Amino acid sequence: ASDCIPDAYNVMLGLSIEDRKVFIKALNKEVSIRGDIPETDRYKITIGSSYARISNKDFIKSVSKVFNINFDSPKKYEIEYNEDEHILAINLSGEVEV
Repeated sequence: ASDCIPDAYNVMLGLSIEDRKVFIKALNKEVSIRGDIPETDRYKITIGSSYARISNKDFIKSVSKVFNINFDSPKKYEIEYNEDEHILAINLSGEVEV
């Protein structure tokens, strides 16, 4: 997933209950600081060589509750990336074996 959004400065988060998907929209620095996206809708992301971490416990708790998923242990899901919109979609319909 981190390969899809290497230049992300912030992200926006969303979910689709019907499709069982979580969406991550990567925002570069220019888009993040120009002021048209409220700070409350932007989240910090940390990208390392082999990971990307979004610090938002409340969002993860919401996803866990809405989709009845226990995130106490590592999980892996299929992803799709829309290059035109810079959106990463995580499909929560089926966990991929680690």
